[in-house]
Amino acid sequence: MDHAPPGSSSLGDLVAAFAAHLRDYERLQPTTIHNYTTYLTSFLGYLSDVAAAAAGDITAAQLSGYLRAERDRGLAESSLQLRWYAVHAYYRYLRHHGYAGPSPLDSVRPPKARPVQRRDYVREEAEAILAAARRNAEQGTRKGQFDYAVMATLRYTGVRRGELVDADLRDLDLARRELTVVGKGRKRRTIPLPHAYVDVMSWYLEEVRPRLPESTALFANPRANLDGPFRGRTDGQTLERMVARYGDEAGVAGPHLPHRWRHTYATHLLRQGVDVAVVQKLLGHTSITTTSIYLHLVRGDLLAGVDKAFG
Repeated sequence: MDHAPPGSSSLGDLVAAFAAHLRDYERLQPTTIHNYTTYLTSFLGYLSDVAAAAAGDITAAQLSGYLRAERDRGLAESSLQLRWYAVHAYYRYLRHHGYAGPSPLDSVRPPKARPVQRRDYVREEAEAILAAARRNAEQGTRKGQFDYAVMATLRYTGVRRGELVDADLRDLDLARRELTVVGKGRKRRTIPLPHAYVDVMSWYLEEVRPRLPESTALFANPRANLDGPFRGRTDGQTLERMVARYGDEAGVAGPHLPHRWRHTYATHLLRQGVDVAVVQKLLGHTSITTTSIYLHLVRGDLLAGVDKAFG
């Protein structure tokens, strides 16, 4: 089912129709839909004529002006890039329904995000952060126990932020020691689970999850609004704050980001001698070239191995 732009030119109706299109036609994940609609709302709020925007009357100058205004607000180039993608996705939606002609926005190049230096946690750092979360859980608060289960998921599965947020209860099979997630391109993959993680999640499902809001989500945020866009799920911003908190409490040098745990998962596997092709499947990478970027993080280990073997 697809959703054409509404006859009404109200901002709310326009964004709602766009969100329904992303969900039912493009089949994007809830977190991506939430981000795109948030950025589109911001862009349309910048424009003075929502009705013109509904008809596809958007100019390259307007998009450039919006990006400049957001940059002046202090947004990073990576954040501006996401807003650029959201506006282009909206224009594709209008063209799909014949509301707009060839895009005048193509002349506006996407902002270039600075390459982020990939850095993992060494084993001692990862264990120290997880221990900080465990100590908080031992205080018996529902939020602290929830946090510990989430941090353990990052530690032992290497999932992306959106994959964790979108995971449902039915996706976790402790008997088979498997977690199934939906990654980029709506591709499903099954991640084998170590015994340490199975123990944590057995405790979580028995003692913690029943005390959280009723939801299909594996990680139903104890403070979430069930009527909100995530219907009781935790969300990306909550996850980022959580990761930063326990990284700081453990006294480990930042930056502390959810994706850093994914780097850590990959490099720890490679350091244990797991073949890069196996790591590729565990991470859900389409190309092994993407996985091979983690090899430079373990280069010192590889050199040490060569020196040990050959002197």
